[in-house]
This record gives sequence, C-alpha cells and structure tokens, in this order.
Amino acid sequence: MLAYLWREPRLAKVPVIIGTSDDQPQTSKRAMDEGANAVIIKPVMADILEKALKKVGII
Repeated sequence: MLAYLWREPRLAKVPVIIGTSDDQPQTSKRAMDEGANAVIIKPVMADILEKALKKVGII
C-alpha cells in the first residue's frame, strides 16, 4: 500500500496519516505495519487530528 509512495525518492520522507472509518484494531495495526506514521478514526475530532499531526512532526 504505502510502498508505492516510497518508490519515489521525493516522497520517501513524506509522513502518512491514514484516515479510516474502520475502528477495528487490526485495521490500525495493518496500516502501521505497512508504514503509516499515524492512524485516525473518522469522524475525526480536532484534538485527535492535532495529536496525529504533532506525532508526525507537521505541527
């Protein structure tokens, strides 16, 4: 999934936050195992989004 992005050298260091409506733990684990930097469950609350953005170093 994310490996496709990282084949492009210019995108290799772009942080990835996955937004999903699937709140099953295995979904988040899979996204993180595949290289996502953070996973947020929709609907997204502002404080959760802020935490994810801080985690990946955007803010």
